[in-house]
Amino acid sequence: VTKNLDTNKLIFQGAGGTELGPVEQFMQSKLMTIMNHFKFDLNTLAPMGNDEFILQDPNGDNSVHEVDPIEGGVQIKGKNNKGEDRFLKITKDSTGNYVYTGFQPGVLGVVEGQMQIKAKEILDHFGFDPQTLMKKTIRAIRVKGVKRSEYGQDLCNHMNLTLLTAQYEAMAKVAVIQASVTKEPVTLMLTPVGGGVFGADAEVIKRAMASVAPIVQGHPIHVVASFFSPQDVKKYHSDLFNQPINVNEGSSQTPSRSFWDTFQAFFSSGSHPAAQVPSGGGAVTASKRPMILRDTRGDNSVDEVVPIEGGVQINGKNSKGERRFLQIKRNPEAPNDPSKHTYTGYHGTELGSVEKAMKYIAPDILKYFGFDPSTLEATGQQDHRPSAPPASFRL
Repeated sequence: VTKNLDTNKLIFQGAGGTELGPVEQFMQSKLMTIMNHFKFDLNTLAPMGNDEFILQDPNGDNSVHEVDPIEGGVQIKGKNNKGEDRFLKITKDSTGNYVYTGFQPGVLGVVEGQMQIKAKEILDHFGFDPQTLMKKTIRAIRVKGVKRSEYGQDLCNHMNLTLLTAQYEAMAKVAVIQASVTKEPVTLMLTPVGGGVFGADAEVIKRAMASVAPIVQGHPIHVVASFFSPQDVKKYHSDLFNQPINVNEGSSQTPSRSFWDTFQAFFSSGSHPAAQVPSGGGAVTASKRPMILRDTRGDNSVDEVVPIEGGVQINGKNSKGERRFLQIKRNPEAPNDPSKHTYTGYHGTELGSVEKAMKYIAPDILKYFGFDPSTLEATGQQDHRPSAPPASFRL
């Protein structure tokens, strides 16, 4: 960028001369932002530096020589035309409005008034953000391979919160409408949209997810979450989910529970599909209602649990209809300790993807089909849906 001194017009040249490519055109369109960011004067094309900022006054110019951060804001320091110290403190109140305090408490003098009028320009001049009252920085944030400035990340957070909240709320409303029309329970599965390659902030996603709570309250909606790994389950832990919520099932009303007790923390990946148990009140029989193991490559199923010597066998099928099973046997030295149980699958101790899924949610499968997960003994009571996930995987 150069300037024609005769016409006072800017001249732009890129890697290909005056024929600007797409990157150069973008630089040109953002010229003022770029120049301000790197502290160059757009009129002189010279570095601004941190030299004095002159407050022009017909009675004698005053000046600002520095801006310092203070608790809750900044302090502009300068001198009047007699060389006497003057300052203006700028902070924000609880509502976000600016509060100005001058050299004399309760009143702003002439110099402080000039500082207030020129505050934005002064802060820009000394490298402070007028909105946040914080020192500007060119430090960038790298998120999932995407390099963003702090300002850019903040914009993304605002955008993501707006978009995700709207999407989650819309899906929750659709679920409520469907349940109202069909008179049947509806499963609403949420995923951390944008939490992968787009680098959406986990706190933003959690806040957006929590927005469904007041919408589904009092309706027969099973809210579940699908995550890629146990690490993600822990990452999205939030007290925002501890909201009372009532869930109807058929004609029976379950007691009030925390939102997350309903928001089941089953995560979904290639070898650990999320579990979704068919909805409906009362006991269920294995022959009529198999447990579905959701998988993006095709759903698998658990058809029954049968007692065998020393334990139980979970029988099911993969997405191709091929038989799969998982045998769980007690450890004679610790028969009531689930962590000591042994697991054998269709191919022996080398468990396939379906058997791994069965193992991961084994406690819920066993409860569903009327077996105690600890003792592996039949209880005679079948549960119509999975209990909360193991404590280590609860959000």
